[in-house]
Amino acid sequence: MRKPAVQLDIQRKDSKRAVLLEKSYSDSIVIYLDVLGFRDKVLKSISDKELIYQIYEYLTTISSASQKKRRLRQAYGESWESIVRNIKVNIFSDNILISYSGFSFSALKYILHVICRYMFTTFDYGWFLRGAIVFGPSYQDKNIVFGPAMNKAYEMESRHADWPRIILDSSIIRKLRGFQLTFFDNWLFARDNDGFIFLDYLRYLFVQNLAEEDGEKPVEPWGLPASHVFKSHREAIYHSINSVGENEGLLSKFHSLTIYHNNSIDRLIKELNDPRSLIKLSTSIKNYYAPILRKEKIDLRSFFYELY
Repeated sequence: MRKPAVQLDIQRKDSKRAVLLEKSYSDSIVIYLDVLGFRDKVLKSISDKELIYQIYEYLTTISSASQKKRRLRQAYGESWESIVRNIKVNIFSDNILISYSGFSFSALKYILHVICRYMFTTFDYGWFLRGAIVFGPSYQDKNIVFGPAMNKAYEMESRHADWPRIILDSSIIRKLRGFQLTFFDNWLFARDNDGFIFLDYLRYLFVQNLAEEDGEKPVEPWGLPASHVFKSHREAIYHSINSVGENEGLLSKFHSLTIYHNNSIDRLIKELNDPRSLIKLSTSIKNYYAPILRKEKIDLRSFFYELY
C-alpha cells in the first residue's frame, strides 16, 4: 500500500531536518558583490531597451566565466574540475554571491582570477563591482546559501567597501598567511590608505599581459596589449562619470576609483624603472610601457571639479 502524500512529505522534511542538524554550518569562502550604479541603469533600461540586453549579458558572464575548460587545465591541472564543482554562484538582481565550502588557496585564487577576468570583460559597459571576501560559517547547497559569513560579507560591502573595490576580511587574511604566495599571487592584493586589503585587479591584469608578451606563461593569456587594461579602465571611468550626471554620491565613488587608477599607474612605472623589480622583463618592454602608461592617467581636477 502506498503511503499518503502528507506522510511522505513529513518524512522528507524530517530527513532534511536531520541532515541539516547533523551538518549545521561549515566554514566557507564567501564573496558578496554589488554592481555600482545598477539601480540607475535598470531605471534607464525602461526607455533604453539595449540596456536590458547589457544587464542580462553582464550578470550571466560571471556564471559562465568558470567554465573555460582548456584554460583551467593549463592553470590548475586536473584539480580544476573539483574546484569548479564546489563553487556556487547565486545572482539576484545586482547581488552576486560566490561561495566555496571549506578553504582551498587554489580555489580562492581561481575565484579571484575569474572576478578579475569578469571585470576586464565588462569595462566597455562601464560596469564596476564592489564587495567583500570573508571566511566563516555558512550553509550552502545548489539553491540556497545563508549563514553568519554571508551576513558579514554583506555588512563589509555595504559599510566599508565604499567605492568599487573588493575588500578582504581579517578572517580570509589569516587563512592566506598560512600559504607561500608566488609572485603573481602577491599582485592580487594591495593595502588601501584606510588599512583594508583589497583585490588589486588592475596590477594583476597588467602583469598577466606583460608575462604573456615577454614569453612567460601567465594564468591566462588575454590576447591584448598590457596597456589595453588601463586604456579600457580609463574609458569605462569616463563613460561612468558622464552617465551619473550631478549625483555627488556616485561621483565621489568614481573619484576614489580614479585615484586607484592613477596610483596603480604610478606604482607600475616605479616598479618598471626599479632594477630590483620582481617583474622580470626585457629592458625594451619596460622602456616601451612606461610612457604609454603615463598617457592613461586621468586629470582629477578636470573631471571632478565639483569635488574640488
